[in-house]
Amino acid sequence: MLASLAGCGSTKHIGMWVEGDGRAPDYDSDGVPDNIDLCEVEMPGVPVDENGCPWDDDRDGVANIIDRCPETYPPAVVDQWGCIIDGDADGVLDVVDDCPDTPPDTLVDFAGCTLDSDGDSIADSDDLCPNTPDGLAVGGDGCANSVAGLPVLQAVHFEFNRDVLKPTADAVLDQVANYMSANPEVRILIVGHTDSLGTDVYNLELSWRRARSAYQYLLGVGVSPDRLLLAGKGEFSPIDSNDSKEGQARNRRVEFLVVE
Repeated sequence: MLASLAGCGSTKHIGMWVEGDGRAPDYDSDGVPDNIDLCEVEMPGVPVDENGCPWDDDRDGVANIIDRCPETYPPAVVDQWGCIIDGDADGVLDVVDDCPDTPPDTLVDFAGCTLDSDGDSIADSDDLCPNTPDGLAVGGDGCANSVAGLPVLQAVHFEFNRDVLKPTADAVLDQVANYMSANPEVRILIVGHTDSLGTDVYNLELSWRRARSAYQYLLGVGVSPDRLLLAGKGEFSPIDSNDSKEGQARNRRVEFLVVE
């Protein structure tokens, strides 16, 4: 029958069907009337929320009662038991992930492995020269240097703790310019480095300024800006120990790396 108003001391919604005993129908016996039950499935004894749906505390779509991994919160991708099926969160499901333990924030290919666009064994996320030609030997930063045999602008070529080039730097930079003239197809990455004295922020800025000084010189002798790239790595790529003055001097340098 259809209850229109209150009866027996309780209020019922107009238009709501009730059983013969005056109660609203509850097909699955979960305590939530059918007219507001979003999950009318017979699962006796299963705790439900106000919508009549099984509790799912981690909101992964798997009810608590069968969830074997109850703390897998979105956007985790889970299986029918509520457990992650993309363990390294790289967007490639474990079932097809050839590299299931990729570090966080690493760019990966369709197989879930570290992306290495130029195939030089240096991950794109660490590669300062991501387009080096096939077969070109590269260093830990993904850039080639030994093939070109380019010189290094050492600390002796700079004013102490400054980015001002000394006259002795001209000969080194002229070698770089001559190399580029003889090899018009290549570009050069100019990378500044420092020792570990001073703060990280200061050293990073100083390494950029020194690289830019070399860049400006090369522009001045006719090298096209389209063939020059700049980077500053501060104290983070030493080639010697910073525990000695000699090592510190070697680490204060500007390198010229072949890009292509």
